[in-house]
Amino acid sequence: MNEPRVGVGVMIVRDDRVLMAKRARGRWAGWYGWIGGKLEFGETLQDCARREAREEAGVEIANLRLLCLSSIIVEDQHWIDVEFLADIARGEPHTAAPDEIDGWTWCPIDQLPSPIFEPAQKALEAYRSGRLLNDEM
Repeated sequence: MNEPRVGVGVMIVRDDRVLMAKRARGRWAGWYGWIGGKLEFGETLQDCARREAREEAGVEIANLRLLCLSSIIVEDQHWIDVEFLADIARGEPHTAAPDEIDGWTWCPIDQLPSPIFEPAQKALEAYRSGRLLNDEM
């Protein structure tokens, strides 16, 4: 595919801990990140974030705020990545998609596991710097 795609991520921070999981399969198996996936046709960015939170972690989210925008080119793919900060409104994170996610855990923000998926890396930099457009690291 020679066209950019749109990815949406959701960073949830609670008590200086970030909700993270290890990807279980695919190109990024073994890499850590948080809730996220690709935008579906006709879906708003916010609706995508909410859907991914339900599908991957079994939670309802609220208080969505834009964290950053990034353009990510990896191998043969180009992604426009939109990252949000959000709060959990209802539910406790659990592995709702075991074929995609290998468990959720709250990680201290200054002791995160590795390797970290590139969109999450850029979002962490934006979280720390306050920079919205995050094409340079």
